[in-house]
Amino acid sequence: MILDFADEATEDIFHGEQTKAARRCLPAELWTAAQRKLDRLNRAREPRYLADPPGNRLEALKATTRDSSAFASTTSTGSSSGSSAGTRETYRSSTTTEVRTAMLPTNRPPTAPGAMLLEEFLKPRGVTQVQLASRMGVPIQRVNTIVNGKRGISAETAILLAEALDTTPEFWMGLQADHDLWHALRNRAAAKGKGTPTAARARRASAPPGRHRSA
Repeated sequence: MILDFADEATEDIFHGEQTKAARRCLPAELWTAAQRKLDRLNRAREPRYLADPPGNRLEALKATTRDSSAFASTTSTGSSSGSSAGTRETYRSSTTTEVRTAMLPTNRPPTAPGAMLLEEFLKPRGVTQVQLASRMGVPIQRVNTIVNGKRGISAETAILLAEALDTTPEFWMGLQADHDLWHALRNRAAAKGKGTPTAARARRASAPPGRHRSA
């Protein structure tokens, strides 16, 4: 899970903060993909679950606390624009992680489990929804409604996805919990007449002294 960010721009992107640093760091059209990968990192319990697809690169880091392990995931996301040859925009982020409670983004909803399933697992592996349903032993409609955001991830579905995709049930249940909790908190805040979550400046002002940022 994410403990800290390599820089403030990456933190702002994770939280959906439209700051100048974040906009300079990454073109707006790549934010969704970057946030999805950060959400995946935030729910990963072991480095091996970040090594798929092969384009993801893992780098060992020195542990930041005693008796804890750490690793970094460097993700490259690109788009071509600007000329016939294309100019590749590359986004790289490193974070320090250990097992602890996952953080929630403030100004954007966490990636829905169905979107994570489609974009981070099915498409990179070249697996169709029909093929996944066959591996799981469930009707195609069950997979399709998850991908389309019309059905949540149950405990049974989490187990079947973990077996079919070599992940863990906790990963899928965690994504669903993050998604449900974020929306419940927003609905509760709206019912109580409160505003939106704090901005990046206020969030940083409340951070504990001596906060560590990984390289």
